[in-house]
Amino acid sequence: MLKKPSRQPERNLRILQTPASQADIDAAKAQVVLAQQALERAQDLYAPYESKPEDNLVRAQLLASLSAKQAEYDAAVRKVNGLQGTYSSPLDMAVAEANVASAQAQLLQAQRDYERIQDGPSEAEIALLQAQLTDAQENYADISAGPDPDDVAAAEARIAATQATLDSAFITAPFDGIISEVIVKPGDLVSPGSFAFKLDDLSHLLVDVEVSEVDINRILVGQNAILTFDAVLATEYHGVVNEVALVGTTSAGVVSFKVTIELLDADANVRPGMTAGVSLVVSELEDVLLVPNRAVRLLNGDRVVYIVKADSSAPVPVQVVLGASSETYSEVQGGELNVGDEIVLNPPTDFGSFFEGGPPGQ
Repeated sequence: MLKKPSRQPERNLRILQTPASQADIDAAKAQVVLAQQALERAQDLYAPYESKPEDNLVRAQLLASLSAKQAEYDAAVRKVNGLQGTYSSPLDMAVAEANVASAQAQLLQAQRDYERIQDGPSEAEIALLQAQLTDAQENYADISAGPDPDDVAAAEARIAATQATLDSAFITAPFDGIISEVIVKPGDLVSPGSFAFKLDDLSHLLVDVEVSEVDINRILVGQNAILTFDAVLATEYHGVVNEVALVGTTSAGVVSFKVTIELLDADANVRPGMTAGVSLVVSELEDVLLVPNRAVRLLNGDRVVYIVKADSSAPVPVQVVLGASSETYSEVQGGELNVGDEIVLNPPTDFGSFFEGGPPGQ
């Protein structure tokens, strides 16, 4: 089970990269001042007792006050004890007990005052205050100087490592599409390089065709193609040559090359896995005279077509000079045929031999 990664590295980096505010700088500076004042007060208290003279005036005064408070307390206690053995009034007893409590409080305060100045602040206490001052000064310097580049770099490295760990937990598709097949199942042992899913991009369909080595040199990337599908009747689609294999494959002694065609106008009727018929457009001619190949015959070594004339009872052969051709039509580059002439398709053998050897010009 995957756990949501901690966002703490990113927060730490933002803290490092964010310049200290004026309020932060002022607060750090105030800490320096307070630490300095505390150190100076301790040093002032420590100085009179550093040599511990026996006749120190403050020590003598506090010791005398302590003795006086002790005497007052003892007297108050004796008075209470004396009243307890006589038939004194409750009021007198309450007043006496209050005096005892007051004398006891004053005695405790006098003891604390005397103990406080008995030796003054110790050297350890002075050292602690000095360390606190040093820390406050260093903190102020760090805030004023801004983030340490090394700290920022370390925080960025931690973020990159965390992101890499997060990315490795997900399988990312190389392109947008629809999962058409799930190959692995829960519990399967998946080895590196194996396929987990089949992903199809229905908005970008490709068709692979095998082209004979005889024709492959006529195929170029960017050429147009016309496609038909057995499952989609009476519809032509258009494509363009996307890739031509550099190395051929041999099957049953025939060498062919794979040509990849990108379908340009696919619709919902075209689906991955369908069988396609492909016609590759190797050249395009405009404003030329064409004749159907089945109308062309050979007569005395010349290519002719038979035309119908009003003044002749039988079709008349006219010579034609052919150029480019396809499986169904040939270009007429010269001869006696004119635009508008009526020609005979599939003329009988009496008019001449059938067209042999494939389309004219081959």
